[in-house]
Amino acid sequence: MSDSSDSNEVADLSETDFFSVREERDAAVEVQRTIDEINDLFETGALPEPPILPEMENDAANSSDSDSSDELTDSSEEEMEMEEIEDDFGLQRQNAPERINVMQAEMRKKADEIIKKSFPEEYSLKQLHALPKALRSRCSKRPRTGSFQDKIYLDAAYKFSDSCMTELTGHTGCVNALGWSSDDQFIVSGSDDKCINLYNALGKDRTPRSRFFTGHQSNIFQSKFMPNQNNRKIVSCARDGAVRLTELDNAGCPVRLSAEEPTKVLVKHQLSAHKLSFVHGTSVILSAGEDGRIYQIDHREPPRNPILRLGMELNEKTIYAIDCQPNGYEFAVCGDFQNAKIFDRRNVTLLGAPERDIGVENSTNHGITCLRYNHTGTELLISTNDGEIHLMDIKESKVINTYAGHQNEQTIKGVNFYGRNSEFIVSGSDCGNLYIWDSKTASLINSQLADGSELNPGVVNVLEPAKSIPLLATSGLDSEIKLWSPSEQVFLEDSDRVAEIKEKMTENIMSGGANRRSRFSFLDRLRLLEFMSRQEREAGSSENDDDSDDDEQEDVHPDCRQM
Repeated sequence: MSDSSDSNEVADLSETDFFSVREERDAAVEVQRTIDEINDLFETGALPEPPILPEMENDAANSSDSDSSDELTDSSEEEMEMEEIEDDFGLQRQNAPERINVMQAEMRKKADEIIKKSFPEEYSLKQLHALPKALRSRCSKRPRTGSFQDKIYLDAAYKFSDSCMTELTGHTGCVNALGWSSDDQFIVSGSDDKCINLYNALGKDRTPRSRFFTGHQSNIFQSKFMPNQNNRKIVSCARDGAVRLTELDNAGCPVRLSAEEPTKVLVKHQLSAHKLSFVHGTSVILSAGEDGRIYQIDHREPPRNPILRLGMELNEKTIYAIDCQPNGYEFAVCGDFQNAKIFDRRNVTLLGAPERDIGVENSTNHGITCLRYNHTGTELLISTNDGEIHLMDIKESKVINTYAGHQNEQTIKGVNFYGRNSEFIVSGSDCGNLYIWDSKTASLINSQLADGSELNPGVVNVLEPAKSIPLLATSGLDSEIKLWSPSEQVFLEDSDRVAEIKEKMTENIMSGGANRRSRFSFLDRLRLLEFMSRQEREAGSSENDDDSDDDEQEDVHPDCRQM
């Protein structure tokens, strides 16, 4: 018992140290980003700089040669000049709110344009099938076969609502990963609690069928059923960098690998491993992590070296997502860089350049949080952290359509297609809602609160639709999984609900634009500059004091010094 408790204490200590280091790094990045934004505002004139007069420079250069008789005169002239500077700077500071108002007006105009595009006046709701409750329940649990069932599946996107939403419980932390079995009978989930839950998606029990610890030492970011394995193998990756394989018995319980290891470690990234993807038609895994490495994994073979490593020749390293092209050899990655990168598995080398870069020209985004191929593999869906989703033509490398109104700044947010032919786009948001757009028209067809509450909204990060039945699973900061099925209600027919979503989308666009332009208000930035300069002065004076203290302590006996 003592050995296990000691190991747990060591694990907890290492995890605490890891989080503190990560938080310090994120804080340093945030401070540097703030400084860069301030400098950009100075350069563009949005933030006025105090003018430096040539007379001040001349006075400073000639101050050493001035006579003592002229000191009073010079000081009085400097005081007058400083008063003029302060008056001038004060006038510019008064004009700064006008510039901010102009920026807000621009964001308001952009919001109006997005709302108009998302809710076109000429848009007419197509005829949707109205089914009795009993038949609707049967269709929602029957695999999709034939045109009628396809119609029910697509109509569900308009009818997802909280009246037919079920919460799956069992986790004790944020749910970061969801995956459907190939027959859409089961859902596998991973969480911050380091455990994997297995649910019967079509059963009445809302608690997990089985729950087990995989051996991951930190937050699980991805969990998927391995294809072509009869729902008997689960692959997961986590913040600890490990990619693990869990094998299940007939009852859905994990088969322990050994007394020391509950599951098999397939590969170990040096930093967090965010996403996994399977090569189409096989059980071969591609994993990507923040270390910039991409591994190609066959669970029947011993671990191999990475097939690709970003960041050695490029100033781009952190990878957030990876997806394999259906019916092809390409795979795409995205991360803390502006463009998605597409590689060919047949020609990839360790330091090889991508086959092509896919991105939006003149984009202001700092990264792409998620990407997905469409059903044909000719288009790529990318979700950027500037609050926009773009559907890209891979061959032409141009934007087909843009979807906006949500907010994507706080977390590494997912995006997905819904429909056999990629008819709809689904995404989460920092406002706690899920959003569904028509992929061709970019009009919004549904939006529901999917995390948190109206008074305290959460963040929706994961959206996974079933392949053959009209069900959508979502998760976020809540410890529950939301399972959506079609109801009798149609979102676009509820005028009050539509008005609420328009207001929320406007708020998302306005606040998102303000956050991207400035993390602080104008006066807050001035206070930040003053605080930073004061800290530098205090740091310099403290160093001088420390030097003098050291000089004084040299004559003191070591046993008398205070520890």
